[in-house]
Amino acid sequence: MNCYLNGKGHTVQPMSEDDYNERVTFLKMLNSGSTSATELRKTYPSAYDSMKRYELIVFGTSEKLVFKADATVPLDKRKQVLHRGNIFNAIYAIHTGADGNGCIGHRMAKTFHKACADRYGKSAPAWATDLLCTTCPVCISKNKRKKQKAGHTPLITRWFQARGQIDLIDMQSTPDGEFRFILSYRCHGTKFCWLEPLRSKEKKSVAWALFCIFTVLGPPAILQADNGREFNGAACGGKWAVKE
Repeated sequence: MNCYLNGKGHTVQPMSEDDYNERVTFLKMLNSGSTSATELRKTYPSAYDSMKRYELIVFGTSEKLVFKADATVPLDKRKQVLHRGNIFNAIYAIHTGADGNGCIGHRMAKTFHKACADRYGKSAPAWATDLLCTTCPVCISKNKRKKQKAGHTPLITRWFQARGQIDLIDMQSTPDGEFRFILSYRCHGTKFCWLEPLRSKEKKSVAWALFCIFTVLGPPAILQADNGREFNGAACGGKWAVKE
């Protein structure tokens, strides 16, 4: 948690324990009337902003710093301010239901963050609740794991020309005159194979060979090939290549 609190990647950071105690101190001084607000601003530069945002609630010997709210909001509904010293224990109590005020019971991150925001406002940032959910052993054990599939899933083809597979065979080591490549086309459903000799593997040659095959067999519903440049070029510029 400390490495995340000290990191620079989060725009919302909980206040330090010293800043929390400082705000409690000058709010106590202001409520007691021992000093004026003008004098407090001279001693504590952050006093003006704190007087606008926070207020201090005292229950006997207990003192709680809360966000300012309308006077009609009950005391038990006021949003408390957390600091770095108690943020983990506070949100963990909500996460496990140990606080007794509505059990969250290791719920999802969004539900958990909403419960923390209702109790502690902006002092419980979303990244802190997400971090707790992703590292909680109970939540990790509840996550559904994808079942591993053994081997490859077979392709099932039910009719002729539903799927056609094309590939190039390199015959440059043993050419037949000026033909140095062979385009192999196979119907996946019937296993019918068509071989077309090519002088080169440029997109013009590949497009013309496919044109010859499809005028006899018809185009397949799905044409499967690797990501070779010749096939991409034939698909993108095939019309232009055939016309030429």
